[in-house]
Amino acid sequence: MKLTFYTAESFEKVKPSPRPMFSISTGNILKINKPLVDLLKVQAGDMIIIGQDEKHGKDWYIARSLRGFTLKPAAGTDQSLAFSFGGLVNLFRAQFPKHEKMIKIPVAPDSTFADEEHIYFALLTAAIEKP
Repeated sequence: MKLTFYTAESFEKVKPSPRPMFSISTGNILKINKPLVDLLKVQAGDMIIIGQDEKHGKDWYIARSLRGFTLKPAAGTDQSLAFSFGGLVNLFRAQFPKHEKMIKIPVAPDSTFADEEHIYFALLTAAIEKP
């Protein structure tokens, strides 16, 4: 019998790449994490838009825009950006009523579609973690 032994040192340490995420807090704060900031190519002062498919209400999209919600640095040091808008928070909370606290929505890492002005990325609402 020949055994191969493994220890922690046997494996290359790879820092997992965080997924692009869109989060909605209980305090009406909507946040995009650093990977989503990079994906959208935005910085503080830029604007984003959020769209909902009229036929398929659970399908949401996000894009950088010249109009929409102005991003500000989020609290903390992780280079996330945020904005506050109660009306949009209420729409998401109505759609996902079982999530009483933070709603974290993964975002597709590849663009879903584009028009003359925007490149849209899908919010993967089906992948929201169960409360």
